[in-house]
Amino acid sequence: MLRHRIILNSSLREATEEWLEVLNQSYPEASHPDRIQGFYSSRNALLDSLQKFHPKASTTDLLLNDFRGLQNFPDMVVSLTHSAFAGAAAVAEKALYISIGIDIEPIDRLVKESILARVTTVEDLKLPSIQVWCLKEAIYKCVSNSHLYQGVLEFRDMRIQDKKWTHSPSKLSGEWELFEEKNHQIALATLKNQNS
Repeated sequence: MLRHRIILNSSLREATEEWLEVLNQSYPEASHPDRIQGFYSSRNALLDSLQKFHPKASTTDLLLNDFRGLQNFPDMVVSLTHSAFAGAAAVAEKALYISIGIDIEPIDRLVKESILARVTTVEDLKLPSIQVWCLKEAIYKCVSNSHLYQGVLEFRDMRIQDKKWTHSPSKLSGEWELFEEKNHQIALATLKNQNS
């Protein structure tokens, strides 16, 4: 089972001391206040998703291990993302998924053709530019968080096919989904366990 959630930015003034402590432990002091806002929103989304699996989870359970797992819940894999206006998270059971990746962008974000030309190939499925960008980001996170490939990750090496993705240097392949929620495009890439 896999859960994802998007949360529009809420005021950091509403954050409890417990939340502020988690944020301070998780991110460098030099982080820009807008980035901290996105971190806060994505962590709220993470907590909401995590509680679907572990109902008693709390803010103190949100410290990450190596950007792909939770210190207090080693049975889960996670991925986080944020935009200027929202945060999102995906959570899945490690027994079913090796890795997951999520990305979020405002629906109206423009992706320049020159950027698309650098990250796509003729083998990629033809999709709107914002969907391509989000999918490439989600696949990047999924491959990176798997720890199954140690080389340099290039977007052009990630192929988007119909509901499937491949990363040619690592020979990894998985599935993807796209969602539109709250004026945002969300992409989710998954790499399932062979036993699931």
